[in-house]
Amino acid sequence: MNSVLRSPLVALLAVGAAGALSLSACGSDPASTAAADTTTKAVTAADGASTVSAASPMESMGSMMQVESEFEFLTEMIPHHQEAVEAATALRTRTARLELQGLADAIVSSQSAEITQMNGWLASWYAGEPTDVEYRPMMRDASTLTGDAYDKAFIDDMLMHHMMAVQMSQSALKLKDLRAEVRTLATAIVGAQTTEIKQMNSWRTEWYGAASPSDSMDGMDGMDGLDHGTTVPAS
Repeated sequence: MNSVLRSPLVALLAVGAAGALSLSACGSDPASTAAADTTTKAVTAADGASTVSAASPMESMGSMMQVESEFEFLTEMIPHHQEAVEAATALRTRTARLELQGLADAIVSSQSAEITQMNGWLASWYAGEPTDVEYRPMMRDASTLTGDAYDKAFIDDMLMHHMMAVQMSQSALKLKDLRAEVRTLATAIVGAQTTEIKQMNSWRTEWYGAASPSDSMDGMDGMDGLDHGTTVPAS
């Protein structure tokens, strides 16, 4: 894949971010209006180096595309995880809510370990293959937000981010030639992030009186029937 975006799936991640932002923009609070712009971040999967350049947000979700290979899943999940780790690292020190601090700790711990694992597999199984991917961030720039506005923005964006990770992992699990190690990882991602989706939705309703705009993702593979009101103990 030699196009600017390695695959339709990466483009869809950007579409998902834009969809969440356009829905959030309908609100009147700072968290809703802070997401007017997105950027394009080219990430090197093996070492995490990245550069940032301007990009225009897309306007609609579109249909979910499938990963076509184990290699594609690994190289695209790494920058997706990296973004989550960066956002959760910031959350640790910026939120006053102990629940969100616990969630941040869980995300940083689990996804950092998975990034190391995936980079190891790429080095072992796909030595010499280019691992650079073009990745459009899904998390808004929340540097100007504080307090509840920041917390709500994080929840709304991370809900969408998690849903896309679940979707990508479910796509990988359909591959016939997926190694057992990667199948175990993809299954773990689906389980852990579905649990966190439920918890974040519960907090969103409890703290802000309404479900996240990301609830519009219902109907995606694996998202139907998700119990958004279920409370799951924080990690």
